[in-house]
Amino acid sequence: MFVSAALLTNVFVLQTSYMGVFLGGQKVGYAAYSASETTFKNKPAQKTSSKTRMKIGLIGSEVEMKIDSETISVNGNMVKMNFSQESGGRTQVVEAWFEQNTIRLEVDNNGTKTKHNLKMPTDGKVIDDPVTEYALGNATETKTFYILDPTTVSLVKNSVKFNGAKSIQVGGKQVNAKELEVVDPRLSTLVYVSEKGDLLKVSTTIGIEMIPLSEAEALASSTSGSSPDLANLTSIVPTPSISSPLKLKRLRINLAADNMPEVPNDRQQTARKVDGKWLVDIHPDQLVDAKSVSIDKARVARPEWVRPSLHMPANSPKFVKLAKTIIGKKTDVRSAALEIRRWVHKKMTVNAGIGVLRDANEILGASEGVCRDYA
Repeated sequence: MFVSAALLTNVFVLQTSYMGVFLGGQKVGYAAYSASETTFKNKPAQKTSSKTRMKIGLIGSEVEMKIDSETISVNGNMVKMNFSQESGGRTQVVEAWFEQNTIRLEVDNNGTKTKHNLKMPTDGKVIDDPVTEYALGNATETKTFYILDPTTVSLVKNSVKFNGAKSIQVGGKQVNAKELEVVDPRLSTLVYVSEKGDLLKVSTTIGIEMIPLSEAEALASSTSGSSPDLANLTSIVPTPSISSPLKLKRLRINLAADNMPEVPNDRQQTARKVDGKWLVDIHPDQLVDAKSVSIDKARVARPEWVRPSLHMPANSPKFVKLAKTIIGKKTDVRSAALEIRRWVHKKMTVNAGIGVLRDANEILGASEGVCRDYA
């Protein structure tokens, strides 16, 4: 599922750049990036390749991630992408073609193959990497763009803001830098570059940092023993502690945090900013108070509930039969949902060491995973 040799000829390879990946100050992996000139369908093209290797802790399990990406662009516009992610013995491979109005994708999720189409956005360019596209250049205006997320087969709208001069620490030294903020609903990033345009450091809101290193330094194994646990490092411990979270019906939190421009508001959570702090009122729907409707009525009123999605083949005969077996004679949504929940919790076991989004077919066979796999 990678670009054939017939399309890639006359390749001129440039030097590979390396960065160390750090979590909680400890090196947990590396990233490598290279660019080259090539041809695509007999047209001059540019190819960028990236490789990321990480090993971190998560809720007591060790998660090892291998991510490879290759993008081909013609005249500054993406025409082809190959993406592969491997974790916990599972692999997701995505191949994408960028056409005038459509992005065509083929996904192989651990043996389950699907095809998808995304509409090309008209209010922003689809780019490969905002750091190389904007941060390392001389642009100073806020830019809006889209990133293709191959793991969810979706386009994510981003923006990059230029925050001006900052004094930061890199390798124990204080240096002057320009700060750029890549605002992404999934994970925002701060990028620091020198006055000459050299990349100095990349920081994320969950404590992961990337710092340029030599090839030998980047590839060297960490000598610090066990990997730092991402869940522990990013957790917020409330004061006073919550002794019985399962019994809570409502929770109010006074949250003070740097670099938090907004907190989500929805039907089950209300957030407002007061004096630089966030007051978050969590009021989830209570199952005991909910009025249930029949499955037949819900199917008409909320067709998205029964429509197949990327990792949930709801129209598969196997899953239709399984659902009927689980819910038995239940005819209302609430009772059926509770039966399905009970069945899932009896069948599944926790394994936080799998970092790949997985198809329900594979999860059903393996019967293990994290919260999204249970869902």
